[in-house]
Amino acid sequence: MKKENGNRSKNSKKKCGLRSEGRLLGIGTSVVFVASVLCLKWLTFAGKRYTLPLFLKAVYASGGLPEYFSRVTVTAREAVTKDSAYAQFLPSYFLLYVAAAAAALSILRIVLLLFGKNPRFLRYIIYGMTLTVFLVLVTFGGYLPDDGLIVSVIAVGIDSLGHVYLEQRKQIRDEAEALKREEQEKKEEKKRRKHFPGRYDRGFYHVVWRNFVHNRKSYFLFILGAGGVVTILHTLLGVQYGLKAGGAGIGTGYGNGMQRILGEILPVAACISVLILALIITHYLRTRMHNYSIFYSLGIRKNTLRLIIALEYTVCLLFAYFAGLFLAASVLFLAGKTLLADITGSRPWSAGGWKTAAATAGIYGAAVLVSSLINYHLFGHESLFKLSTRRQEAEKMPHRFLVPGIAAGTAVTVSAAVRYWLPPEAEKFSANIWMLIGSFVLFYFLHARTAAYSSRRSETQGERLLSILPWRYRFKTNYRFWYLLFALHLLSGMIYIPEYAAVEAAGSAAGLYPYDFVCMSYEEDEDYFSDLSATCDVEIHTWPMLRCTTPLGAPYTWKQAAANQYMGVLWPQGQHIAVPETCYRELKRAVGEPVGKSLELEENEVHVVFQQDTSVKSHPLEWYIGDREPRFRIGQPVRSYDFMERETLFPQYVMKSSERSILTGMFQQGQQENIVVLSDHVFDGFFRGGGGKEGPTRLKLIKCGGDDYEIIEQKLQTYAKRHKNDASWDDRIQPYYAKQTAAAETKAEHHFKKAACLAVLAGLLTGSFFIFFIKYGLEQEELAKKFSQLKSIGMPEKERRRLLVREMAKIVWGSYVPAVLLSISFICAVAAKRMYTAWELAVYVKYLCILFLCYTLLYAVVTAILGTCYIRAVLGGRRRQRR
Repeated sequence: MKKENGNRSKNSKKKCGLRSEGRLLGIGTSVVFVASVLCLKWLTFAGKRYTLPLFLKAVYASGGLPEYFSRVTVTAREAVTKDSAYAQFLPSYFLLYVAAAAAALSILRIVLLLFGKNPRFLRYIIYGMTLTVFLVLVTFGGYLPDDGLIVSVIAVGIDSLGHVYLEQRKQIRDEAEALKREEQEKKEEKKRRKHFPGRYDRGFYHVVWRNFVHNRKSYFLFILGAGGVVTILHTLLGVQYGLKAGGAGIGTGYGNGMQRILGEILPVAACISVLILALIITHYLRTRMHNYSIFYSLGIRKNTLRLIIALEYTVCLLFAYFAGLFLAASVLFLAGKTLLADITGSRPWSAGGWKTAAATAGIYGAAVLVSSLINYHLFGHESLFKLSTRRQEAEKMPHRFLVPGIAAGTAVTVSAAVRYWLPPEAEKFSANIWMLIGSFVLFYFLHARTAAYSSRRSETQGERLLSILPWRYRFKTNYRFWYLLFALHLLSGMIYIPEYAAVEAAGSAAGLYPYDFVCMSYEEDEDYFSDLSATCDVEIHTWPMLRCTTPLGAPYTWKQAAANQYMGVLWPQGQHIAVPETCYRELKRAVGEPVGKSLELEENEVHVVFQQDTSVKSHPLEWYIGDREPRFRIGQPVRSYDFMERETLFPQYVMKSSERSILTGMFQQGQQENIVVLSDHVFDGFFRGGGGKEGPTRLKLIKCGGDDYEIIEQKLQTYAKRHKNDASWDDRIQPYYAKQTAAAETKAEHHFKKAACLAVLAGLLTGSFFIFFIKYGLEQEELAKKFSQLKSIGMPEKERRRLLVREMAKIVWGSYVPAVLLSISFICAVAAKRMYTAWELAVYVKYLCILFLCYTLLYAVVTAILGTCYIRAVLGGRRRQRR
């Protein structure tokens, strides 16, 4: 009895403590809520901050909400009820009375709590009223929330969560204590069960070492693949570093060509690395599971087995990293000594030292981490025996929605190919992604449809039954490997082989700069250039120009979208050169190009000359969202404007025609400093009217003779300092451009792009080899059993070999041929959209043929060698076992 009374007194004390804590919490949060409603600034409207009572008082003193809104926003009284801002403000305003009522109920709650009452229904009513006010404000807006509203919502949230915690605290503590006791008992039982007082003898370590030596092929494959990944990554980063360190004159401005190329290539290389590593780790673990399961069955401790796996895994990764660094350093040394000597000088340049190695290690580590997470289910598999035999389970072949799936995949594939041709999104990488998605859906259902049809036909007519069985019972596995091969070939054919051929078609970088210096000057600079002409051996041509500014000079990125920069001033704004048609015709004569007939431009029409070479993707003049025709203003970029007036500030023009040509030089890789041709009378209207004379008005094209180049460049550097404000909007836009610097940058970009394309192509081709090797490596044991059974029923070895070769050919060439066929549309789009000349097209086709031939030969030779090895292992495996 005494014990029961004691327990009751303890429980009563706990309840009293709980109630007192709840009272204190409720009083505190209610006081904060009431104070925030009555005393703190609750809202901001029309630039003025109000407490809730003062705002309601101001509305009442004005004679009502419409009158107050009309007075504060300077809106006519009769137009208030039709105003959209007033319509948004109305729901939030009426909910202010709900907030005031919640404050009154909070005062009532404080009084009840002081007298020992804690009405739960009253608390929930306050919660609901505050939540309603907040949700209506978020939905409709109308005014900006201030400190009081935020503090009140926080106070209600703390009150709600605090009461929930106080009510459930005892139950949480009891459950935590029970769980802790249970875990402690399990640990003690496990410790007793796994107690091992001795040590492993020498025989154990001998078995582990023999197992390690016996499976050297798995380690070699692991190190070879991971080392190839490191080689590709370090080569890309090392070439970029070497070009910069070798004095190639790489610019450091926003979006310079080198960084742009690296930004396009590196994510793809990282994805390829993840794919290759994931496949290699899958193959490594699955082939090693049989040995691990034997160890486990013989009684090895789990911790010891995990230590063995971790050591093997870590050593392979580290060995692959250092081997890849060594191979990449050798390649970079030879490249710096031979291929790039005309850029960086005769001395070989370094591969970047520890900085590049550290960057490579970071990307490699991230790829290993992602690949390991993909294979996490293999690391943590409970039954090693079950995992080692898992690949022998049959797979279901899809049989529903085949025709709709084929139709949907065809639609996405065709739309992606068409989108790659259409402006303003021509040659966008997103079209390549949609092609991969569409082709995956298309061929998935197409293979399922074909396999189902062939299966029914073989059952009725008995034809090709053995060739259908692998797809019938291993459809998902076979399609997975088939599509991986297809995707790698498709990426090679539609992106990187055409890109390399396009760089080769660009020719010499020096031909892209017909003048030694190109300057944008002002009227007051005429005396400066007269003195320059008098003191140096130069030939200066002067043409009228105006700065042409577009609202957006680069693609709108997801980072800008996340920051909602579209609602503000867009950066960078595009800057180009506007000239009259007469000047345009003279510029073409000066570089030796045929002038042709008159452009016959109307008032609102322009002709655009994209100053870029064949290696640069086609793009619009500007990237303003939703426009197919360019918008621009005559004048310098605008530092501030109301985004609602953007389309008025940058009027839209009609691009009647366009061409790709070099009239002054390729600056900013054709992204900016292009030539916008206006009709003579439209240009004169801007030029003489004064409205467009913001910025430079004279285009100076300078050719120097003799050895005066360096002297002229030094003088122009002084000139650039006088006009440094012209580069304040965008540091890529300079008052003058020098031929030697720009040509060195372009040459370096060409070499880097070719090296990057070759590195990615090597990665894609290597990935295809690994996919083929891993597929048949995982299936070797099963194939050996299958073909031994065929031998047992009397099938000749020649027929068995032919059957296996036919199965391999479906994977090897059945993935390659469709990929090449789908690439043709993208290859043609590159030549058409970049407006290749006949000579450029001939060079482009030449290098396309060379690259496709080399790619195909390497693919055929290596897969043939690997296939021969597997055919020998499969067909001769049982014979060797019997011997």
